[in-house]
Amino acid sequence: MLKFFWYAITFKKNDYFGRINKNLDYLKLKKENWEYQLRSSFKSTKSYNSKKKFFKEYFLEEHNTYFNYLKKKLKKNDKILSIGSGRGALELKLYDLGFKKITLTDLEIPAGQKKLNRIFKYVKYKKFNLFKNKTKKKYDVIICMNLLYAFNKNQIRSFFISCSKLLNKNGKLILSPGLAPISLTNLFYNFIYLQLECFLFFLYFKIKGKEVTLFKYHHGFLFKKNEIIDIALTNNFTLSEKVFRNDFLSEFRRSLFLRKFINKDFKKNIILKTLGRFIPFANIHYFKLK
Repeated sequence: MLKFFWYAITFKKNDYFGRINKNLDYLKLKKENWEYQLRSSFKSTKSYNSKKKFFKEYFLEEHNTYFNYLKKKLKKNDKILSIGSGRGALELKLYDLGFKKITLTDLEIPAGQKKLNRIFKYVKYKKFNLFKNKTKKKYDVIICMNLLYAFNKNQIRSFFISCSKLLNKNGKLILSPGLAPISLTNLFYNFIYLQLECFLFFLYFKIKGKEVTLFKYHHGFLFKKNEIIDIALTNNFTLSEKVFRNDFLSEFRRSLFLRKFINKDFKKNIILKTLGRFIPFANIHYFKLK
């Protein structure tokens, strides 16, 4: 396991990175910032007026990879619990397809949820902290996408133990950590390329006379390929099938330079997709309860 850092350039005091309190430790920063997003960034917009507008705006490429996988693995009558749902674009896409027994959860309920319930009637969204809150309800499947990267080893152990208590007999846990596993390519990209790129952009804007600051903060953890599997095996779960690795472009969207080529130039896309096989963003683990 390695600490992962996010590098960014902030232009205004009220932009996203400028709102983060750098004096907080990592755990408090993650909690405070995520709750802020749910209250403010996840508020209702004009895109909440219809399903078509909502999915066009918020159903991203990374969601599409997870959606195509989950719709093959889930059954329509499964009782499904989503941990760390955020705005809920992925879960609502599943709900719209016919997976009606799905419950969305997060540390806070998104500010726009009441408006969403007008177009996604009867969807359940609960304020729920997996590590603190208890419930007698049991589920057939738990899904958790793009969250485990925020947890250290002890928290991931607690995560699996808590999930095991929420699942019915023969229950399933499907998750993707949210960052690519450790590899030489990933280490170079995160610890050398992104840091250098951000610094060069910072110098460029400084020379141009812009009011800009260089920002870095602890954003989570990188894991070895089998690290999460090993923790799961000692905490009530078995790996049901080989890890599904896909989405070879999302990691590049964190680069100010490379993201410009992802949607514009098909030939460059092929090059990035080839390189991206060494840093897949989607790493879907399919576990079964022992």
